[in-house]
Amino acid sequence: MQEDKIKLLLKFGESKYINDMYYNEYLYFSPIDNFIKYEQDTANRNDLDEGVLELIKGDSIELSDDNGNQVSFNKKNNDKLKLNFKVKENEMPYLICCFYLIEIDSNSDEHIEKFDKKVYEFGTSAIAYKNYHFIKNSIFESIRKIDPSSSVQIEKVNYYDKESYNGKLGYFHKAKQYEYQKEFRILIKSEKLKGRPLKLEIPKLIKFSTLITEVIDLKIVP
Repeated sequence: MQEDKIKLLLKFGESKYINDMYYNEYLYFSPIDNFIKYEQDTANRNDLDEGVLELIKGDSIELSDDNGNQVSFNKKNNDKLKLNFKVKENEMPYLICCFYLIEIDSNSDEHIEKFDKKVYEFGTSAIAYKNYHFIKNSIFESIRKIDPSSSVQIEKVNYYDKESYNGKLGYFHKAKQYEYQKEFRILIKSEKLKGRPLKLEIPKLIKFSTLITEVIDLKIVP
């Protein structure tokens, strides 16, 4: 990821939550489980494969119960059978804060961002964050005050084709159907905080933020 290409980070949401984050200068981190099984996700934004570390496609599988009885499945005997094996951690002590990423287009003097309508299902209010380096450094500083043993990863999400992909994945991978989100993700690993949402206070964040009450299209001029 080329950090110098990051123009803006946008956080979409309902106005009451966006206003609260903006005026109280914090970033909201959710437990990773919320991205998998959030019951109120009527817009189908969440990914059941969130946190899959490896996707393995095979031709056969053999299962056995506690009594040693075995059952085998083989694609040769059933052409419609799909055998996908997913590897996950047993426990995922991770918190996630995600943004819509807008990068600089070096071939243009201005940038017109056309959002997929599905983006607005998060909400039509937003905060535009500038000065990525300030935000990144502030996150590291703030989280270490809460949990010195925590770790932070910040990356752009990569999207893969579920039907054809076979191999390693991670917490910065999502299925291609979510590509419209153009997600930029901050991942905190903390045994101390696992399972609990976090409002990470960032002093002076409002100085590098712009509140957008209703997002339609953005025209960004360098």
